[in-house]
Amino acid sequence: FEEDQSLLDDGDSSILSNWILVHTRHPKDDAERFSLNGREYCIPIINDPAKHVAVKKGAQTSISEIMVRESVARLIKYPSTKCLYALPTYDDVQFFSDTRIATVLEKSPTIQRLNRKKDNQSMKQIGDSFLIIRGGAEYRHAQMLDIDWLCIDEYDRHKESLIPSFQERMSGSRYQFQRDFSTPSV
Repeated sequence: FEEDQSLLDDGDSSILSNWILVHTRHPKDDAERFSLNGREYCIPIINDPAKHVAVKKGAQTSISEIMVRESVARLIKYPSTKCLYALPTYDDVQFFSDTRIATVLEKSPTIQRLNRKKDNQSMKQIGDSFLIIRGGAEYRHAQMLDIDWLCIDEYDRHKESLIPSFQERMSGSRYQFQRDFSTPSV
């Protein structure tokens, strides 16, 4: 783990995309590293040092999967932190957690070497950090959380009135990264 951690300690945010390529696996082939071939447009999104990044995406562009991988890399880069990954509904949480997030975590030998005591559909422990997955249908899903960054998946499908509640959860953090991404709705 110390060797893996050193990959993220040089202060260069571009290392996040490199870490993803080195330490995560292809979703359908454990032996093959994850690749951004054909999705090179994701590299500047991952490496953007801005505190708040908003992405308008097309369907089936892999942005959601990339954002999970970026979130995991940040959780490892910044130990003892929390990321809220917000999805529009609880049904989305169940499906996405089981199919997308679990696949990223389970297929990575690097992540498997870390403490993973807490592992359910709504919370994944990664070392001393946590990925918290919530459906944004109700305010109560944001209550009692203190987070360091926020990923809002399918931003356009969330109740607009709940977004500030999610953002307030970062008020005590020194990091306060926010990533919003969505396929535009009509």
